[in-house]
Amino acid sequence: MTKAERFFVRTFRNFADRSTIIETFRRMARMGLRNAQQEIAKESLKSVRALMAKLAKEPGAPARPAGDDFTRFLDLLGRHTAASLAADSRRQTDAVINAAALVFAHAILDDVTLNLCQLSALRSPADWDRALAGKKYRLRDLRGASYKRLRRQALDAHLKTLSRAPLMHKTKIVLSRFPLSNRRDLVRGFSMDQLRLEQLDRLRHTIVHGPNPISRIRVRADDIAYLSSMAFFLLRLVGEHCAFSKNVMRAAHTPRT
Repeated sequence: MTKAERFFVRTFRNFADRSTIIETFRRMARMGLRNAQQEIAKESLKSVRALMAKLAKEPGAPARPAGDDFTRFLDLLGRHTAASLAADSRRQTDAVINAAALVFAHAILDDVTLNLCQLSALRSPADWDRALAGKKYRLRDLRGASYKRLRRQALDAHLKTLSRAPLMHKTKIVLSRFPLSNRRDLVRGFSMDQLRLEQLDRLRHTIVHGPNPISRIRVRADDIAYLSSMAFFLLRLVGEHCAFSKNVMRAAHTPRT
């Protein structure tokens, strides 16, 4: 394989490994939530019963009516309150899990776009000449240096700066270096939507930097899936555009052992 082909295979495998981790994280978290909700309900019921007993002993508390009906009412009230507290805790935790998964998926997509920019620079450095046109050099840097070496140094520095650029900027660069073909069915059931990508990019920013509690931010499962599908789409697009051989694509799809 060429250096570019090896780099593509490594990028594809990293994406696959990390995406699997996200799905495993969400699945295991939800399995644990079911048991946790039951335990929280039990603990809450104990706390509610203890609070009710304490309040009944407070000075000035109304006399407790006699009879089994009132006892059953208090028990039902305590169980309802405990179940409500447990359900609220589960909803809040579930929201945090989805928010964390979206941040992870966004980071994976961001890494894929940066790597595809680097892949473009590996395959065709001349495509980046316009982006490097304003680069300035000191005289001592030019002494004994070839144009190829200077371009590589400038390109490496530019890509390092690009690593800190917003996701949308890197995505546009990837799509400009590897234009969309007539085939849009590279990923079954997926259609690239730049507006939605921008919305999810802002949602990620709100989760990380926003003033509201994470538990109040709604993240849907298909939001997370969209970011993963977008990364997969870009990888398939680049693989098709570069016309990588079947052996290269097979290696990319082969899990690490």
